[in-house]
Amino acid sequence: MMARRGILGLVAVGAVGVLGGCGLLGGTKSYRFRMTIEIETPQGLKSGSSVMEITAYKKMKLTSEEHARDWEVKGEAVVVDLPDGPMFVLMKTGNGLREDLALMSMGALDPEFKNDVVESAGRIAGSWSTLRGDVRREDWPLMVRFRDINDPKSVVKINPETVGVKRIVVETTSDEVTTGIEKRLGWLSAHRGALAYDGRMHPDHPEKDLNQNAFSTELQ
Repeated sequence: MMARRGILGLVAVGAVGVLGGCGLLGGTKSYRFRMTIEIETPQGLKSGSSVMEITAYKKMKLTSEEHARDWEVKGEAVVVDLPDGPMFVLMKTGNGLREDLALMSMGALDPEFKNDVVESAGRIAGSWSTLRGDVRREDWPLMVRFRDINDPKSVVKINPETVGVKRIVVETTSDEVTTGIEKRLGWLSAHRGALAYDGRMHPDHPEKDLNQNAFSTELQ
């Protein structure tokens, strides 16, 4: 299953080739990208990566509140094995204007990206060469670890600079979307709703709406 997001109030579109009666219009564009995180540690450079897929499409507006553009993100968080345990680079960013990895990747791969996700996805998907770009610091995904990998309520937010994150790179690819994170987090497949923690106020706790979708779009 894919996580779906959208932008309010973008370009209105006319009725062009409705697909299957589901409100989608022609112009679907898809691409895959690999996101790689590089971390400098006392033991040397550590890295992890994950392949994700973005599908953007025009959508028929039945009401004024509906989106004229919509998109889907498919994939899972990046796991980086550090000397003191695994770090998880999530499927959402800390930038409220580019909250998911579709917008993050378009910002890094498409210099012409101006919030029209269908046009941007089309430029990326239509490139004859591999596209590669550094993700802006303000668009970096959220990063967490667990004090106890078997306990979802032990989640702790990570400051990227503190652990030595140097760069995050995205690159277009034809590789298959990464799967299998549930093998690292045995509780993830059955978990629903916000990740619970002990309720104490702590600056390192992720926001309260952090849930299983931040780790994978495929386990709902």
